[in-house]
Amino acid sequence: MKNKLIIVIAAVVILAVFIAVRQNGNRAPQTAEAPVATQTPSVAPSTALASGNVNDITNELLQNSTAEADNFNTEIGDKTTLSADAQEIGNVGQTYDENSL
Repeated sequence: MKNKLIIVIAAVVILAVFIAVRQNGNRAPQTAEAPVATQTPSVAPSTALASGNVNDITNELLQNSTAEADNFNTEIGDKTTLSADAQEIGNVGQTYDENSL
């Protein structure tokens, strides 16, 4: 009687370990993402604000907005390249007809 109980308990433990291993094996491996370094704009003290001249302030704002627009356009170009690369990678996995080659 005691041997049967030990065999049943051992079988349950082995089954539980087997199920736990299978569930952990089905998960995708998790990788730590590296923090993305954000570019902080260097803010120099504004001489236009110190002078109080509206034209100087307006010109400085327009120059800063032009620089931001250039940065934005550069980032959009990077996104376009990335999406094109992603499409090419997706095309690699597609099946092909051997008779058409």
